[in-house]
Amino acid sequence: MVIAGELDPDLAAFLSKAGPAASLSGETSVEAFRARFARRPAGTPETVASVHDVAASGVNLRVYDPQPANPGKGALLFFHGGGFIIGDLEQQDGFCRLLANRVGIVVVSVDYRLAPEHPYPAAIEDGWSALGWLSDNARQLGVDPARLAVGGTSAGASLAAALCLVSRDRGGPSIAFQLLPYPATDLRPGAWPETSDTLNPVLPRETAEWFASLYLSGGDPAQAYASPLVAADLSRLPPAFILTAEFDPLRDEAEAYGARLRSAGVEVSVKRYTGMTHMFLSFAAAVPAAARAIDDIVNALRAAIVQPAAAPSDARAQPR
Repeated sequence: MVIAGELDPDLAAFLSKAGPAASLSGETSVEAFRARFARRPAGTPETVASVHDVAASGVNLRVYDPQPANPGKGALLFFHGGGFIIGDLEQQDGFCRLLANRVGIVVVSVDYRLAPEHPYPAAIEDGWSALGWLSDNARQLGVDPARLAVGGTSAGASLAAALCLVSRDRGGPSIAFQLLPYPATDLRPGAWPETSDTLNPVLPRETAEWFASLYLSGGDPAQAYASPLVAADLSRLPPAFILTAEFDPLRDEAEAYGARLRSAGVEVSVKRYTGMTHMFLSFAAAVPAAARAIDDIVNALRAAIVQPAAAPSDARAQPR
């Protein structure tokens, strides 16, 4: 990774003020990480017409539907981030509400099992169960089964990418689109480059490696579902939108994954956000460039899985 330029001024100011609250570094145990990120967002969540929790084969899901009376909507199966070891349905509740309202789709958030208690491939199998549930219940949810997308952030994007491979390999439900903001696509030792702590204050390489070791728990990091970048065959996968951040140790592997998808004949758009760090979408309330990236996500989802006649709300919220 070549470090050049500087952090976006708005992001730098925000990170300086937020301190440890905006960083995935600084803890030495799973329990400490979970305690630190267990806080619930303040304020009133954005209203969505219908929000309810369900269980699918033991996996808890939260379903957001902005237009319960309208059939034929698209749907996004969403996986939260958190290094495979932290996070739950509350972590990005606000982001799921935003996407449901602004895009005009059903969003199904997956409360997958976390490592190290449930190492690879438990989270992927939970995603497989959730995808099957969404496909089986699409018509009941007012969803067009041909308009199913998967996505997530960071570790959640890694799970979404892996799920596309799993569904292709197992002959599962058709996936129309994959949304991959700063995904981890290569968990092999040494995959992440050295980066400056000044320019990469959110996700140091050592923290990323620790997350991966807990998730794999001795499993082979060169397996395709663990590290999609090294999969032998990336053909016949859904179109993808991959977002990367300039100062993120996951940047190069995510962009390499986009290049490999393109070489395999998959339609893919890769966009690097200059001056940004890992997890930057979560800072959109204070960082205009991050808010613009959310606009890009909304537009990509609309283009991929929304019928032309749809009229989504312009209500806004921030991911958390």
